[in-house]
Amino acid sequence: MLKRPLPLIGISPALREVRRLIRRVASFENTVLIRGPSGAGKEVAARWIHYLSMRRESPFVAVNAGAFPEKLIESEIFGYEKGAFTGAEGRKPGKIETAEGGSFFLDEIGDLPLPLQVKLLRVLQEKSFERLGGVDSLEADVRFVAATHRDLESMISEGLFREDLYYRLNVITLTIPPLHERPEDIPPLVRYMIHRELGFIPDIEPAFFEYLQDFQWRGNIRELSNNIQRVLIFYKGEGPLCLDDVKEHIHPMAILPEQMNSELYALPFKEAQQEFKKKYIRYRLEKNRWNQRKTAREMGIQPSYLSRLMRELDLSRNKREP
Repeated sequence: MLKRPLPLIGISPALREVRRLIRRVASFENTVLIRGPSGAGKEVAARWIHYLSMRRESPFVAVNAGAFPEKLIESEIFGYEKGAFTGAEGRKPGKIETAEGGSFFLDEIGDLPLPLQVKLLRVLQEKSFERLGGVDSLEADVRFVAATHRDLESMISEGLFREDLYYRLNVITLTIPPLHERPEDIPPLVRYMIHRELGFIPDIEPAFFEYLQDFQWRGNIRELSNNIQRVLIFYKGEGPLCLDDVKEHIHPMAILPEQMNSELYALPFKEAQQEFKKKYIRYRLEKNRWNQRKTAREMGIQPSYLSRLMRELDLSRNKREP
């Protein structure tokens, strides 16, 4: 049975327009480009486009282009033949092939390397592709939906994104604004999150919502959800949720820059980049009690890639920050 996607919750004019456009474009086969910041709900929107389309009984397959090292993303999307590279001991279908008859969602398409942009352009133009190391042309019977948080127009100017691919993608565009631009959506979102976790909605003081609406929420809905889960862990299930509950347990990413050591800004770029990675990944891991799978999911990367980053940065639970 086809699973209904999570709801796109919001009362703001922007969210209402997104829902209206989803209903409108779902019945067409055109490529859709969904724009908006990370964590705003781009994949949920893509799933609704699929769910409301004629392809709904076929697979919805999602790939995050930013979650794989450059050398692996090609084989992940297009698949490979036996012997295509060291370790390719058998044929493996790619995600486009797996999505046969359904919808293929490529998240963070702005992270796709230029050579793969050429291959993807051919898929959109000719509806065909080859597996890595293969010679046979395979049909790509999929509805293509892409998403990005990047400024693709600037990337084109800088030679980082192909203009011809951009025009192929930009047939229909949906834009999901960041959460801080639609604070009226926070109360219904929070009520939904609380009901999902507790099975009921306790009384909530207005100051609880007002406090949440003051933050930037750079991680958007994903970050808000993580923080609400933290509040509920400490909620005893008695009485209303009040300002003290939210003040004690909410830790938005928006406050991170003030917490970072000012010495970071004095380092050479490469060293600063490594130091930031280390602090960022440690923060994420500690927030999730070093659950690597959960942390990788929240970061939008593969668990194996997170493990590799941890090895490279010499990060482990037993090694504390100096």
